[in-house]
Parts: sequence; C-alpha cells; structure tokens
Amino acid sequence: SFDMKLPRLQDLDFFLMMAGQGVKFHHVGRKEGMCLYNKADAGRSPEQVLKSFAVIREKHQFLINTYGSSYNDELHAKHLTVAARFAQANGDHDLSTRLKTEGFRIRKKLSS
Repeated sequence: SFDMKLPRLQDLDFFLMMAGQGVKFHHVGRKEGMCLYNKADAGRSPEQVLKSFAVIREKHQFLINTYGSSYNDELHAKHLTVAARFAQANGDHDLSTRLKTEGFRIRKKLSS
C-alpha cells in the first residue's frame, strides 16, 4: 500500500516496494500511453521532494545496492536536480542554484 507518511513520491515508493518483493514488470508493446500523468513543478515544495527521496533511498537501500555502490550517489544527484527544478518553478532561484551545484559536485566525484 502507499506510504501515506510520505509528502510526495508515493508512487515511486510503491513501485520500488513491488520490485523489491519480486513483482515482474513487462513491456506492453504499445507506442501510445495507457494512462495520462499530469505533472507540474509550480506549487511543489523542493524540501518535501528532497525529504521524500531521502526516505525512499533509505527504505529501499537493499534494492538500490543491487545496482552497484555508486548508484545511490547517482540517484541522490538526480533527486537534487529534480528538487532544483521545483525550486526554480517556484521562484527560489538561490535554492535551485545550490541544489544544482550539489548535484554537479556529486556527478563530478562519480566521474573522477
């Protein structure tokens, strides 16, 4: 079931929970979408997104670790970029810049 304690990203948490329990996913072979997902960045709290991503990474660490030791860092960098996008959409350019910079530092460390 959905973790209602998460302020955001319950769908990602649910997907990872199912994957961790061995649920098999299959490509359905359709080019057109089977559902419509409307998403907007304005009005979403970057802090809530960061908190949710951190909880999800910790909660599903066993699954994340199956992809190698640097994968958690890669995910963290990606999550910082998503939160930066939300901050930018909400007019917090300073926070957006700080988050992008932190994500860049992580990616640079991974590539060296």
